[in-house]
Amino acid sequence: MRKYHFTYDISQSENYDEDKEFLLYLFHLTNYESIECNTKSTLILTYNDEFPSSKLFNFLSNNLPDNIFYSISKIPQYNNNKKNFIISENKDKELNKNFQKELETMNFDVLKIIYDWNIERF
Repeated sequence: MRKYHFTYDISQSENYDEDKEFLLYLFHLTNYESIECNTKSTLILTYNDEFPSSKLFNFLSNNLPDNIFYSISKIPQYNNNKKNFIISENKDKELNKNFQKELETMNFDVLKIIYDWNIERF
């Protein structure tokens, strides 16, 4: 598994909910294996080992609007037989649970109609 640490800031946005929805829709298009929320503005994304980092980085760079500030980095793996990831953990367990519920309730078919015209293909 290949993990990425994504931190974003949309606090200055006039349309916070829409910008967050758009961000999550973009990640949906990348076919992640899992996505977790450790803090209100940090996501941990998991992809398979063959997933090309440059493709993800370019996709985000080409599609995220200027009002979403972000940083993304690949989380290092140890070079032994075990695949260990260095991840900090938030004590607020409800944060990720609520985030997962939010993802489950998102209607990506509707979001595709709203946003797809403006997205460079992944």
